[in-house]
Amino acid sequence: MTPTTPASQSRIGAIGPAVVPLLAIAVFINYVDRGNLATAAPLIKDQLHFSSTQIGVLLAAFRLSDRWIRRGASDNRVRKAVIVSGYAILATSLVAAAVGNLRVSVISLFCAGVAFGLNTPTLLAIAQTLAGPQVAGRWTGIQNCVGNLAGIVAPIITGFVVDRSGQYYWAFIIAAAVVTVGIVAWGLVIGTVAPLNWGAETHGRDAMAVDTA
Repeated sequence: MTPTTPASQSRIGAIGPAVVPLLAIAVFINYVDRGNLATAAPLIKDQLHFSSTQIGVLLAAFRLSDRWIRRGASDNRVRKAVIVSGYAILATSLVAAAVGNLRVSVISLFCAGVAFGLNTPTLLAIAQTLAGPQVAGRWTGIQNCVGNLAGIVAPIITGFVVDRSGQYYWAFIIAAAVVTVGIVAWGLVIGTVAPLNWGAETHGRDAMAVDTA
């Protein structure tokens, strides 16, 4: 990513008043959509007598993981493999966008978009699986609320970094570092992806999970 110039800043300033409201509308629709789906999923599953695989196919943007599970693979292993792989692709893409030329940056950001598509349905599926049908809506609502705080914090950090450095390099590197923390969290901190046993008295990161793998 090259440093910003007065000419590019002028062009950005010219289109800003039109772009910002459109982005705000898009984010609002995206938030409402995800929140409604997360809340409605258990009800849809019960009313239509869908299996976990069928509701995943219905709501997921990509069917790869659900087909994998349907063929007999462990739900726990598939979910964790998909989300860790997606975050790894995302981190690599962000670093490539930071150090590459314009062509590499565009291709890398496209790959990052694909990684987001893999991650979003998977992280929602993991949250709902861990929570169980009774609290899936509340868990996913809290998850979305905290996750969307990035839409407030990230522009502030990015603006500060770009103002101080004059380029986007460190902004992308910081984002890649945050994603790397996500890889560790999903891969190591989260134990078995299975409904939590709220009455368990044992200890350990897997103690409350009912292992259905």
